[in-house]
Amino acid sequence: METHKITFKNTELDVTGTFYKGGWGTREEAPTAHQFEIDRIDCQGLDLTELLDDNINEIQNLVIDSLI
Repeated sequence: METHKITFKNTELDVTGTFYKGGWGTREEAPTAHQFEIDRIDCQGLDLTELLDDNINEIQNLVIDSLI
């Protein structure tokens, strides 16, 4: 697990989770997308994971964008 700092709605968040790199496709299989599985979202030491549950997909995409 790794922790990444991102800015979401003008707030700096520490997002902890696991990054899974996508793969190239073949003629038989389509390429797989990058994924980031979030375990915890913190802001200044406060756990905001449940509070931001409706925004998980957007936050995952921000982390992935910062990694690739």
